[in-house]
Amino acid sequence: MKPSIIIDMIVQLIAKRFLPDASPAFSRMTDMELLSIVSWAERWDGKRVYDTAFSQVFPKKQIKDAKPTYDMWMTAENPKLPMIVREELIRAFRIHMVNGRMDVLRLGAWARTQSIRFMWVGFGVLALILIF
Repeated sequence: MKPSIIIDMIVQLIAKRFLPDASPAFSRMTDMELLSIVSWAERWDGKRVYDTAFSQVFPKKQIKDAKPTYDMWMTAENPKLPMIVREELIRAFRIHMVNGRMDVLRLGAWARTQSIRFMWVGFGVLALILIF
């Protein structure tokens, strides 16, 4: 087994046992963030995920008209995907959530939240020590 698979298994175990269930806020995610997260979960580069998402929702005859090149889309100021492609990426995200692949991100988000809380508690304790 690869080390990353072992780490993923350990993180999935920890996340399933100790973390509350969470639902991502897709409305607050940009298309670029969604594409990046799905490409991380798939262990593919972003271009492959981009091409696959388009090929899943458009017939081959329409892809040329509907899909801008990946490089052109990436360099746009505010890149937007067609809604149907975005929904396909959300579907892929949810499949990875069910498979447990997103538990690593969920554990990371929980750790970030807790570390910020511990930081503020530490500042409070430090302030009390310095004042008294």
